[in-house]
Amino acid sequence: MTSNWQEYQERQAAAFAAVHEALVDHTIEIRTAGQLAKLMQRLPADTPITIASSTRMDPRPPTDPTQRRTITTAQAIPLDHPDKPVEVDDGDEIRDSIAVTPAVELAAVIVAHDAPGVPTVVVPAPAYERAVDAFRSGEPCVALDAQVELLSWMASTLGTTHSTDSDEEDEVDGVRTWIDDADLLAALDVEGGRLQQAAVRLAALRARVADYEIVADVTFDAEDIGRRAAKNPPPDEEGRSPTT
Repeated sequence: MTSNWQEYQERQAAAFAAVHEALVDHTIEIRTAGQLAKLMQRLPADTPITIASSTRMDPRPPTDPTQRRTITTAQAIPLDHPDKPVEVDDGDEIRDSIAVTPAVELAAVIVAHDAPGVPTVVVPAPAYERAVDAFRSGEPCVALDAQVELLSWMASTLGTTHSTDSDEEDEVDGVRTWIDDADLLAALDVEGGRLQQAAVRLAALRARVADYEIVADVTFDAEDIGRRAAKNPPPDEEGRSPTT
């Protein structure tokens, strides 16, 4: 099916506007079945509904798990359909474009118990996903924090000592629960200790990375000021620019 580019854009804008109007805001909190039912009634009948792949959370949740709560959210997202290309005629040539449909994504978000609603910024709750997300967005220190957390958790599942940084509700029994061989348990305990030591070393390196980032940012800003000054030198005493 070939579509005029302007007509295609107008149809897409109208479709997304209908979904956004039903949500009122970009992201809303759903507390009851009645609220969810009303949202479904407001949406166009053919709107796709998806479930987020993982739980997300406030970037700085309370350290005490009893002071947290999990809320259900609904937000509008663009849903790609790579298997349904649309031929778009932009006036110069006909090209394939991936069909995009407005959809509603339901998700779970961990917030403080007294949080008024959905945070503006959320991050993945699992440490691994948080590290991947941070690396993609150019935040190495955030990624290293998540990796330290992940290493500490791994160590706690192998050794005899649980990590003091892990939440009680997230703790698991560990591999020792199913093994009673003393030699094997001793070997696992050694590896757990090594992982915990690696976490400590990585935490120290994280501090050095943070210092490096500060210096790098200052250096970049100074070089940028120098480049702009070279391109736009100040006028001489008579008000004439040296480039004229």
